[in-house]
Amino acid sequence: MANKPTRKEELEALQRYQNQLAIIKDSARPEVQHSAEQKEDRIKRARADYNYMVTQYFPHWAKTDCAPFHVKAANKSRRDKNIALLRKWGRGLAKSTHADVLEPIWLHIFHEEPMCMILVGKNLFAAKVLLSDLQAELEGNPQLLADFGPLLNEGTWAKGDFRTKRGGRFFALGKGQSPRGMRNGPQRPNYIVLDDVDDDEEINNPKQVDKSVRWVLRALIPAMGVEGGRFNMAQNLIGPYTILSCLSENPEFETFQVNALDEHGQPSWNYYTLEFYDRVRRRIGTDAFDTEYMNDPKTAGKIFTDDHLPYGPNLTRRDYYERIVGQWDIAYSESKTADFNAIPIVGLTPAGHKHLITGFCQQCKMEVAIRWMYEYQLGLPRTVVVEWYAERQFWTDAVEIAMQIVAKEYGWRLPIIIDDRPQGNKYSRILQMLPMMQRREFYVNELEKHNPDVQRGLQQVKGIEPGYTTKDDFPDALQEALSKLEAGQIYEDSEPILGPRETSSKIY
Repeated sequence: MANKPTRKEELEALQRYQNQLAIIKDSARPEVQHSAEQKEDRIKRARADYNYMVTQYFPHWAKTDCAPFHVKAANKSRRDKNIALLRKWGRGLAKSTHADVLEPIWLHIFHEEPMCMILVGKNLFAAKVLLSDLQAELEGNPQLLADFGPLLNEGTWAKGDFRTKRGGRFFALGKGQSPRGMRNGPQRPNYIVLDDVDDDEEINNPKQVDKSVRWVLRALIPAMGVEGGRFNMAQNLIGPYTILSCLSENPEFETFQVNALDEHGQPSWNYYTLEFYDRVRRRIGTDAFDTEYMNDPKTAGKIFTDDHLPYGPNLTRRDYYERIVGQWDIAYSESKTADFNAIPIVGLTPAGHKHLITGFCQQCKMEVAIRWMYEYQLGLPRTVVVEWYAERQFWTDAVEIAMQIVAKEYGWRLPIIIDDRPQGNKYSRILQMLPMMQRREFYVNELEKHNPDVQRGLQQVKGIEPGYTTKDDFPDALQEALSKLEAGQIYEDSEPILGPRETSSKIY
């Protein structure tokens, strides 16, 4: 959980609020003083026309008309009180403005819906700052006050809780915090927004991403109760494995994706020009632009990049592969500082390509990793053989005991070949798989995009660089597995070598 904000940060947030309030109060239009009849016509039109409501009542936000996707999202939310909408919009497309401020006001004030809203930020302080924009409108917007009268009742964004005179209540909540007790009298929360909760630190830790996803599904959404409510997430896709990407896999959530540039390469919102985006791309680079603006995250890697680890189609028939190898890089402890039990499973196609079919990468007891291998083997047709390997130097009595424990559970022994692996500089050894990737002979099973173990392993691969200090268990095992496939691969220009067969290593 984030540390408590400093006094300086609190004062800056308060000054930000006062500045925003001043901007809002200065946005009065001549229509503020119109007759009662004109006021009713204006309210009626704003109730039916979201774009009109935004441009008429919020000129300080609306420098141009809403984009079609803004209106579409608002109308989706209005029509469906139990919507679960993932606003996968690129940077700068007003995700927060609409989901956190404009739509709640439209629903609560113009459509007179009772509202109990929770606005979730990366931490509680960030959520409070986001909530302050909503309170500023309700407190100081001259057009709203002229047409509806005073709207604020009690409470304040600074405490993360305020009420309106129309019976609404609005809470701020930090990611991972308990929403228990957040009610508006007997009314449970019926409008929840996760705003920009994926962050660069967490997305590099799939286990932490999984924890956050569990919190969303098991704590946050159930806070709405059996009556349900609207769930929104405002977030661009900043990594391959994030809260957003995980929720997107759930068919109960509707993903509404909008990139900065549409399929024709033109701005999705006419507030921006193509020249603006070209300038941004040149300034921050293509990878950063694709991540932040186009929902196409590029994870940095100085040697192994996303281009070296492309996704390809899943081959449903495992007997299509000429060989399948599983390489176990053994770790003995499950502590947070321990190495990872890493098991990439790779296959060789008749065309000579190598596929990362699936994988295991966890800080866990050895028995957990061994059971995973058993379960994978049991899930295959009996005709499909996996060559399982482990390094002899790590095969200790403790490993043998763990193997015996799991073998007793299953009633049979998984044949693992104990391998005498050449030692030497690990960094240089891992680099040996780079030429194969540069030749486009390697890809990752596309079904593994949201497998946390595989994603954790690929993050380790991308972390390999001169002087690296990151974990290297998965890339080390991957290189060894791929080298075994290559060692048995026959190329068209190969010449046969005659002679006696070497005795194989011991099979345990």
